[in-house]
Amino acid sequence: RFLAGGQYDRQVRQLRAAIHKQMQGMQLLLGRSFPEGTRVTRPEGGLSLWLELPGKIDGIDFFHRALAEGIGLIPGQVFSTQDRFNNYIRLSCTGIWNERVQQGIRTLGQLATEMVTARTAEH
Repeated sequence: RFLAGGQYDRQVRQLRAAIHKQMQGMQLLLGRSFPEGTRVTRPEGGLSLWLELPGKIDGIDFFHRALAEGIGLIPGQVFSTQDRFNNYIRLSCTGIWNERVQQGIRTLGQLATEMVTARTAEH
């Protein structure tokens, strides 16, 4: 009955709209929180955003620092068998959009800023 009555299609449309809105909010907050030079994908589909971190920040190092703050993400290197995507991370947009998630994004932005600043000071 759920499928035949059209409720499934309506549910999928509502879910897509909610994820799209959440993804836009996340993109906006990422732009405000991360250092200059960070690039964020603008996907037409999917449930994740890719970030290219500036200053050759290592995605694995960033992953470990984020994990120490209780934040999960995926370093880009795990998506390639070659030496690619070393300064990329992938963030899921499917969780519940709330203050905790927003603070996590701001914390990630602060970590990225600290890493860029430290790297710049080294050179």
